[in-house]
Amino acid sequence: MNYFVYIIVGGVRFFLYALELMMFARAILSWIIPETDSPIVGFLVMMTEPVIFPIRALLSRIEAFNAFPIDISFMVAYMLLVFLSAALPNVAI
Repeated sequence: MNYFVYIIVGGVRFFLYALELMMFARAILSWIIPETDSPIVGFLVMMTEPVIFPIRALLSRIEAFNAFPIDISFMVAYMLLVFLSAALPNVAI
């Protein structure tokens, strides 16, 4: 049973870490190569937008965030991923 939990937690941790890296790469590339049709940027947007879009939709309902000059939803989504990966238990075999 302990091996099963170890594999599941390890898989979830790997997925969250990969998503964090993709979001970080998307942020860096948006500063370097803004508004491009690059396949790399398209892939990063396709993989990270399902995480960011629900938070963006939720924050758009709050009037104070509508006039903000930067995309707060991206930072909120990234921080949620960091907190989720930190909240995973450390399982040892």
